[in-house]
Amino acid sequence: MSQPNNLQKYMELNQKGRVMVEYIWIDSEGGGRSKSRTLEAKEGGYKPKDLPICNFDGSSTGQAPGDNSDVYVPPPRRLFADPFRTEGGTNILALCDCYNADGTANKFNARHEAAKIMSQQAAHEP
Repeated sequence: MSQPNNLQKYMELNQKGRVMVEYIWIDSEGGGRSKSRTLEAKEGGYKPKDLPICNFDGSSTGQAPGDNSDVYVPPPRRLFADPFRTEGGTNILALCDCYNADGTANKFNARHEAAKIMSQQAAHEP
């Protein structure tokens, strides 16, 4: 039996000056993946460039071979207020791209290529 009120009380716990950042990316099968990090709250909030690089084991998501499985998630392109973890309104959803250990864009990283094309054509009218 679902008890939504039980969950809600945990979602609203006082975070004591900390911010939850949920890094979100697309895996090799087009599914959503994420990883949370807890950071100290920052006066004025966080900007994308302020967030630390995150990494994960890409072999478990089909994004890297087992012998070189580190995948890096650099500071994200966009940040949004987290509508689920609402305490203080400071938690963040970070939409991210993925990069291989050598710094190249991961082959499943379609947003990287789209952003590159869009920036090359930015001067043109739609």
